[in-house]
Amino acid sequence: MMTNMIFWSMEEGVPSATKFLGYFRKLLGFVLKHKDAIEFVNPLNNFPVVLRVYEEESISLSYKVHGKTLTSRINKKTSTTNKRKTTSSSVPSIIHSADAALLHLIKHGMLEADMAYIHDSVGVHPNNIESTKTAVTNSLLAVAKSEYFENLKDQLLDGIPPETVPDELKHVPTEDTWDTWEEDLKTAYNAYM
Repeated sequence: MMTNMIFWSMEEGVPSATKFLGYFRKLLGFVLKHKDAIEFVNPLNNFPVVLRVYEEESISLSYKVHGKTLTSRINKKTSTTNKRKTTSSSVPSIIHSADAALLHLIKHGMLEADMAYIHDSVGVHPNNIESTKTAVTNSLLAVAKSEYFENLKDQLLDGIPPETVPDELKHVPTEDTWDTWEEDLKTAYNAYM
């Protein structure tokens, strides 16, 4: 019930997150009907990403120790893809890949300045705060202009006959309610504190 309440709250508070989650679950499930893995090149830093969870087979071994029979179970990965687990684990991995690429862009924008990665944030020397703000702003603008998720969708559907792709998967859902994002990102200094 608690988990459902969190999802309901997210759906009310941030409908785009729920739409994203539902869309990518459907997209990844569809792609895995045609491919063995989720593969793409990150549109922001060209880093190759392959997401796959292998099926496992379980082997039981029975043996005697001091007259008692003991049984151990050994799990062995097979060469086939567990499509259900791959689908559910790939949605967060896509977001983590975007976060990592954003940090990579920020570091590239910082050049030689020292920087510490703190989860999805950065720590810098106070003398580098202004250049960090510029690097963050430029990186966020690059992400916004990249049509990141549309690019991923195109890569994932590459090689799949277009006539087999359901209409609901042909375009990534967006809210398109933030008309002033480009100017807002340039002046959003509170985001960097």
